[in-house]
Amino acid sequence: AAQLITRGKIPYVDMLDVNPPLIWYLDTIPAFASTLFNLPATLTFSFFLTGIIAYSASLSLYLIFKSKAHKEMVFAIPFLIGLIVFNFFLRWDIGQREDIFVLLYIPFFLLRWLRWNYGPLSSKPLSILIGITGGLGICLKPHFLIPAALVELYFFLDKKNWKAFFTIETLSAFLVGVFYLAHFLFTPSQMRENYFGFLVPAFKLGYSFWDVSMA
Repeated sequence: AAQLITRGKIPYVDMLDVNPPLIWYLDTIPAFASTLFNLPATLTFSFFLTGIIAYSASLSLYLIFKSKAHKEMVFAIPFLIGLIVFNFFLRWDIGQREDIFVLLYIPFFLLRWLRWNYGPLSSKPLSILIGITGGLGICLKPHFLIPAALVELYFFLDKKNWKAFFTIETLSAFLVGVFYLAHFLFTPSQMRENYFGFLVPAFKLGYSFWDVSMA
C-alpha cells in the first residue's frame, strides 16, 4: 500500500486494507528508499525498523542518564537490553503497529515518568521530538490511546499534580493527533467516503470482518 502511495495512488480507492492510513504514511519512508536505492522493500523496511529501535534505545538511554533518577540507574542497562531484545524475539508481530507503538512510545513514557517524579528536563526541542514521535505511535491504532491514558491517570492519582498534564511533550503529542484527524478534511472525497462510509462501520461490526466470505 505504501509503495502504491509513493506512485500517486489513493488509499482506500486504489487499494484496500483494514488499517487506518497512518501506518501507510510511515511505511512510505522505506517504500521510497526501496525505489531510490533499487533495494527490496523488505530490506529497506528492516533498515527502517532497525532505525526506530536505535532511536528508541538511544533516546531512552539519554533520558535515563541525563535525569535526576539516580536511584534507578541500576535498572537502566537491563531495561535497554530488554527493549532491544524484545524485537528480536518477535515473529509474526515484528514491524506491526504494536511493535512500532512500543518503540515510539517508550521514550515518551520515560519522559513522562521523569516529568511526574523529577520535574521538567532542560531541553525543550528534545521534549518536542519525543512528544511528536510518541504521538505518532499512539495514533497508529485507536486502541493505543487506552494504555497511554491509563499511564497518565496512574501518575495523576499518585502525584495529584494537574500541571504535569500540560507540558510541551503532551501538547506535541496532542497536536499530532489533531493534525492526523484534520488531514482527512484534505484527502480526496472518495477516500473519505470509502474509509468512513465502509471501513469504519465494518470495524464496528467486528474486527475480523474480512474473514467472512462474500457468499
